[in-house]
Amino acid sequence: MSVKTDRRDAVKLVRLYRAGELTFVCPPTPMQEGLRDLVRCRDDLRCARTAARQRTGKLIAARDVVLPCALLVARPTVAAAAARTAITRRANHLRVMTTPLVR
Repeated sequence: MSVKTDRRDAVKLVRLYRAGELTFVCPPTPMQEGLRDLVRCRDDLRCARTAARQRTGKLIAARDVVLPCALLVARPTVAAAAARTAITRRANHLRVMTTPLVR
């Protein structure tokens, strides 16, 4: 049989409150949650890009292929465009999900 700790928890909470150790916490708004999702999506894309670069590099090294330096440098405009597209799609998805339904 487990020991109920409601009374002990209440006493502990009172002590923490009196000591000023408790802080106010509020749930994130839909806008804040959407921003968090966007940041997570961006990080996922960054990790996927890094993993693809590493896989490609390992594959090239395993095959003993020598490429000119120009081919090894990522094209920032292409990568930036892909990232912008993915972020725009995610933002549109979040906008649709947070729009109230109209009857």
